[in-house]
Order: sequence, then C-alpha cells, then structure tokens
Amino acid sequence: MTRAHFLLLKGLLASHSGKDATSLLTAAREIYTNAAMADHIRYVTIHLTACTKPSVESATVLLELADEAEALGAVTQALDALQQTRTMYEVMGMFREALAAADRAYKLRDVLTGQNQARRRAIVDADSRIKIERELAERHRHLLTTMLPEYAADRLLGGERRVADVVENATVVFIDIVGFTQFASNTQASDVVDHLERIFSAFDDIYRSVGMIRIKTIGDAYVACGGLNSAFHVADACRSSLEVLRYINEHMPAFQVRIGLHAGTIVAGVIGGSRPAFDVWGDTVNIASRLESSGRPQSLHVAKDTVLNCSHCADLSFESRGSTSIKGIGAMETYWCTITT
Repeated sequence: MTRAHFLLLKGLLASHSGKDATSLLTAAREIYTNAAMADHIRYVTIHLTACTKPSVESATVLLELADEAEALGAVTQALDALQQTRTMYEVMGMFREALAAADRAYKLRDVLTGQNQARRRAIVDADSRIKIERELAERHRHLLTTMLPEYAADRLLGGERRVADVVENATVVFIDIVGFTQFASNTQASDVVDHLERIFSAFDDIYRSVGMIRIKTIGDAYVACGGLNSAFHVADACRSSLEVLRYINEHMPAFQVRIGLHAGTIVAGVIGGSRPAFDVWGDTVNIASRLESSGRPQSLHVAKDTVLNCSHCADLSFESRGSTSIKGIGAMETYWCTITT
C-alpha cells in the first residue's frame, strides 16, 4: 500500500463520512493506476462497511465504488461493493433498493463466471500451444541431430548463425570396405543396404563408446572423429579401430576393411542452408584418408605422431612400415598398429 493510499484510508476512517469518502475516491482516481485503484476500492469497501453506520449516503458511496470497479473491469471488487450495498439497504429496510443491488450483483456474477471460463479456456489453449510448440521443437532438434553432431545442433538451435571451429588434438579415422563395390554389383540393392546398415551401425556403436562420432559415409567409406567438443586421446581411437577389425573378423568374415587414423588440428563446421551438413577439413583429414588408401586389408595404418602420442600405452604395439608417400604431404614414416599380445 502506498503512503497516499494509507492517508486516504486514514482520512476516510476518521471522517466516517460518505461525502468525504466520495472526495477521497475522486482523489484516488488521480493517484492510482487501474490495478492500484481496484485495490483501493476493495479497501475502502471493507472499511466503509466496518466503520460506518448504515445510511443512504454510505450505500450511495458503495454504489459509486461498484460503478468505478465495473468501469475498471474489476468485477470481483464490484461484486463486493454491491453485496455490501444490498446488506446495508436490508438493514435500513429499503428492500426495493436491496433487490436492485442484488439483481445487479447476480448479473455481474454471470459476467465473472464467463470471465473465469474464458480464462480457463485460454489457459487450456495456451497449454496446448506450448505443448505443441515443445513437441515441434523436439522434433526439429531430433531431425537436426540426425544430420549434425549434437553439440553443433544445439548451438544452431541456440541462435548461432554459423558453427565453424578450429579444433586442436582431434582424431580422424577413415575406413574403407575392401571389395565392396564388386560385392554390390552382384547383389540385390536391398541386401547391399542391409549389409552397409549393419556394418556402419556396428562402427557407430564402437566409436560412440569412446566419445567419437560419425562424420559421414561415402558409398562404402566411413569417417569418424574424436575430440570435437571434449578432451580426447588418440589411443582411444586406436583401440576402437582395432575393435572394428575384430568385429569384422568375427561377425562379417566375408569382408575386410582398411583403416587410416591421424590426429592433429582440423577445421570443423556446418555448411549448407536448407540441407545443413557437418564436415571436417585440413591436413589431418587428408593424411588419415591417405593412410587408409595406402594401407592393407584388416590393418590399422598410422603415422609416427600417433606412435609418439601412444608411447605410454602398454596395450598398443606399433610395427614400422617404413617411408610411405602421402599425396599432397610427401614421404612419412608410418606404422601398423595392433593390440599387444
């Protein structure tokens, strides 16, 4: 309650005069916002009823309060004033006036009931709209995360116009299924898709278990990356790649794969407007690709940097292959990586 409000009420209680109450109500119009005025009407109604004797003058003020409240759209306050008016008239034996006040109150109550029902309908409608908007947003996010890494999708949904990062210490893996092109040429299309789905899903599970994500597939080639948005060690990529070789040996013995792996700095980001796609670029990516293409079936081919980074890993062994010509890079010392037995 503001000080002005307090002083008006104090003056009303001191005067016990309906005439003074009317002047105070007029003054209040100049002081209060609509919401504050509605509160003022409620307080004046309470105190006028409790602290003055029933009189025509007081009843007239209550009707004026009801008029004021109704004009403001404060139906509850108008009802309170009308109910007190009715009671005051009944006490004075003025039953016709009491009936008129009661009739007006009943009509206002119908208005209030209608407002409450409309409010409830509006709340239900708003809840439904919010639910639908949330479902659409979740569908949008789910669709986006099927095309992009989750962290990139969340950044785009969060308002970023472009996702483009320089990532240090990322690990890139390229895998190619040896002889799959010939297999596909002699196999029904549905069987080709089924085989690729089974193989790539297994790769996804294996690499996801150490925090790596699939970047893309190109025909029967598969590309994964680790360290995009969290700390990652190349040794985990080596172990997972060796697990891929084990999976192929045990579950898909009709096939063989070549794997190239390299760690270093890359550029990662989202390209495309209507059909966004996530990709990675840089020498690290190119070297991983060349290590795969120059490798041998059922082997993991890595460069010397990987050997040095995994020197503390007793479970990994590295056999020198010698110097390998990497297109666009030159000669590099490369190695075959295996699990220590």
